[in-house]
Amino acid sequence: MSNYKYPLYHISIRVPWHDNQWDGAICSAPNMNTACLKLPRISESCNDKLEKSLAGEWKIQVGHQYHESQ
Repeated sequence: MSNYKYPLYHISIRVPWHDNQWDGAICSAPNMNTACLKLPRISESCNDKLEKSLAGEWKIQVGHQYHESQ
């Protein structure tokens, strides 16, 4: 057994909740998802108006773009 002492680190991972159990659909209430509203990388790329109009629908649909291009 080694006498080497490994440094301890703390890690924090933020995973936004999803009200459809991550089934591939847009949240049923995307404007109520505070995790997505507060996390900068997600909130800056979301198209809130479009997601609200398509709430609960499956994400793969021809002709729909759910997030603005980066």
